[in-house]
Amino acid sequence: MYLVKFIAKHSDLSRRNSEKAIKYGKVTINGKIIEDPSYIVSENDIIFLNKKKIIKKEKIYVLLNKPIGMITSKSDPSERDTIIQLFPKHLQGILDPIGRLDYNSSGALILTNDGDLAYKLSHPKFLVKKIYSIIVSRSLDEELIESLKKGVRLEDGFAKADKIIWKNNSPDSLTIELHSGKYRVIRRMIEVFKIFVKKLHRISFAGINVKNLKKGEWRYLTEKEIDSLKKLNN
Repeated sequence: MYLVKFIAKHSDLSRRNSEKAIKYGKVTINGKIIEDPSYIVSENDIIFLNKKKIIKKEKIYVLLNKPIGMITSKSDPSERDTIIQLFPKHLQGILDPIGRLDYNSSGALILTNDGDLAYKLSHPKFLVKKIYSIIVSRSLDEELIESLKKGVRLEDGFAKADKIIWKNNSPDSLTIELHSGKYRVIRRMIEVFKIFVKKLHRISFAGINVKNLKKGEWRYLTEKEIDSLKKLNN
């Protein structure tokens, strides 16, 4: 790994500021000042930044099956319950949720302290897919489903599902796959047709599902799952 990337990954500096610190002689490796950002860091290198030893940050990745009735946040001014309360103390201060699920929604939510991955999974340009199971306030029909498939105009822009699955033998239920990160996008898309969401559950996020987790339970991601997330759209 290049020195500049190592500094940015294991300190509070951005990549740009990491490069400046290196070029200004603020970084030493094994007791010597290194001013080359492209220096290749080895496993045994002892690295100091501004005379303080850099301790490698362990990257943590977890999957939560968010229950209804909790805020996707670390704290809430109204003192409502937050998802972070579901984790042990040693994780509460370091985990950040990727994206959000609103108070009345449940399902797959990934949390991590890996800022690069969080950015990648949150930014619309990476087209990260989410799949939702939805129950609405009244029966749907083929005409309305076709209209929904065409997409709708919301106050913050056009929104369209990537895929919609609906069967007339369960007319008030549907499954929607999409990559949009707009706030409450599914609820707002359906409300365009004067229909309201009674239940919204995110089945999977970026291909990782919560089928073996009860509501409120969480687990660490496997190495295979972490690799799959990091390879998305590479």
